[in-house]
Amino acid sequence: MKWKIALFCACIVLLTTVLLLPWTTYTFSPQESSTNLLKVSVCDLEGKPLQNATVTVLETGQKFLCDNQGRSPLFEIETQENHYGTNLDWFLVTLLIEKEGYVNTAIVNCVIYVNQTRQLTVNMYQADQSALPFVCLVESPPETFLQSLFGQKE
Repeated sequence: MKWKIALFCACIVLLTTVLLLPWTTYTFSPQESSTNLLKVSVCDLEGKPLQNATVTVLETGQKFLCDNQGRSPLFEIETQENHYGTNLDWFLVTLLIEKEGYVNTAIVNCVIYVNQTRQLTVNMYQADQSALPFVCLVESPPETFLQSLFGQKE
């Protein structure tokens, strides 16, 4: 009986994660910059900013603390090798977002465009609202890259 309850809870959490995925927004700034820049905003599920959330770039070891508006500083990420190929104007990193009292969140394959600024908003679950030890969101490569795999044009 206990395993049925655990399975039911896991299904509810998975369904909730899928339904809340659109709340995690990804926006790209049209302005060009001379470096690869990223700014992360961290909020709870109601959009309330989470002060002192920590954002870590796994590949570089960079770690930033969010301000009282839940925003990290605008920071530069060194261009990383792209295992999808060379001469691409983007690369991927893994972001780890942590906040006491909230479920740790990972953004895997976070797309960073070369010489552009990326703004990312991440919504986190309160620890008492989820039985999950962490949440993992995975981004796909840019649409133009995926189209090129199928020989499609923009």
